[in-house]
Amino acid sequence: MPPPQAVPKISELDLAGSNPGYFDRFGPALWPQCERVDVHISIDPSIDSSLRASARSLAVNTILELNKLTGLTLVVRSGATEQDEEFFNPGAEPDVPGIRELDVFWYNTASDAPSEQFGIADAWHSGPDALEQSTSDGSVNVTSKDAPTQQASLLRSRIHLSIEILRRLPDAKITEPSQAMAVLHELAHIVGIGHSTARDSFMYPRFNDQTRLTTPDRAALALAGSRPC
Repeated sequence: MPPPQAVPKISELDLAGSNPGYFDRFGPALWPQCERVDVHISIDPSIDSSLRASARSLAVNTILELNKLTGLTLVVRSGATEQDEEFFNPGAEPDVPGIRELDVFWYNTASDAPSEQFGIADAWHSGPDALEQSTSDGSVNVTSKDAPTQQASLLRSRIHLSIEILRRLPDAKITEPSQAMAVLHELAHIVGIGHSTARDSFMYPRFNDQTRLTTPDRAALALAGSRPC
């Protein structure tokens, strides 16, 4: 029998089919169910206006779907319409999001990511351990920057999306890679879900012709919204 420190840690999300983004002996870092998360959508001004409209609509609709799948309450507070459009400087490092906020940035090119990636997710948490953790492929960064608490909780989050999602992915079909699943993949990271080892899962690190929202995926998303107040 291996020594205790060599025993792999298992959480509810592992059992549901996806690795947790971050967890410790108290469990995975999740959003408390009773808290609203405010969402702000910003667009690279160099993106064509027609694509900007499609990007805003895709982000809003996918966030609404995430709410249904998790039971969480993510509310788009700015950047959802042409009249409310918000721009950002793609050459500057974005500010750290506020507490209980998700900042969504649409880039004309994913210059801060490998060319095969459609997005990057960042999530900040508080917990008993103050550490920084990155996955091997760099697609998820989980950073503890706030005062420790008894159990790790997600506090703030950010996703960087490439407009190539709209240029290169087909319209949503359950058996094919889709625009909605590409965005949902990054949103799942910021609610505490890591990658899946199942090739047909939308949380698999790479899209393929089998990519879909599987039954274990749905269970993992439901668990991501199960943290009590």
